[in-house]
Amino acid sequence: MSVSVLGEVERGNRLPSEPVVERMATVLNISKQDFIS
Repeated sequence: MSVSVLGEVERGNRLPSEPVVERMATVLNISKQDFIS
């Protein structure tokens, strides 16, 4: 995932797909719930 896409997700301009949420939560070692809240 590019930094620009990650920034869009962070600002709320783009919603990540479920597989992306799962992968990011795994990489960051956090729960999916922590990631999306």
